[in-house]
Amino acid sequence: VILVGHDFGGTCISYAMEAFPCKIAKAVFVSAAMLTNGQNTLDMFSEE
Repeated sequence: VILVGHDFGGTCISYAMEAFPCKIAKAVFVSAAMLTNGQNTLDMFSEE
């Protein structure tokens, strides 16, 4: 499976990659948000 995500769709494919690592061959982020390991979507909006 190849996933493509744009904008906040990047967060969705980040979660999918962690949940199903053996099923996803590639992930393409097109101007998309990329979460780090263990980060959640709300962390992107913190004021730190």
